[in-house]
Amino acid sequence: MSASGELSLTGQVALSLPPKSQSSTTSAGKMQVIFFNKKAEKFFQSLKEPLGTRADRSLHLLKEYGNNLRMPYSKPLGGELFELRIVGSTHIRFIYTFHNDSAWILHGFIKKTNKIPRAEISYTQKQLRLLLQ
Repeated sequence: MSASGELSLTGQVALSLPPKSQSSTTSAGKMQVIFFNKKAEKFFQSLKEPLGTRADRSLHLLKEYGNNLRMPYSKPLGGELFELRIVGSTHIRFIYTFHNDSAWILHGFIKKTNKIPRAEISYTQKQLRLLLQ
């Protein structure tokens, strides 16, 4: 673990989120949220305000509630995949899975249509296969 609190693995970056103020849960009860690849991490870092703040808050909710996070914040997509939903004038999605007691962010993108495009799902499924190898 680095001095900044970020855990860096080969090709994988853990999300370093500051603790919520006045939080009543211990760190042992929180889910670790990890970006599986640089592409997902760069997408998150590229988000300008207010999108970056909204995405950060949603990732905090995933860290806090883990697999208990539900609509309107999280929705199952099937096949071990879930979408973290950031809605507004611009809709952002992070597709993630749970593996080894952590939430792994596999892909992030701006959603422009009502349905998630097949190319986005296909890419995410490839990332999931790599994670589970």
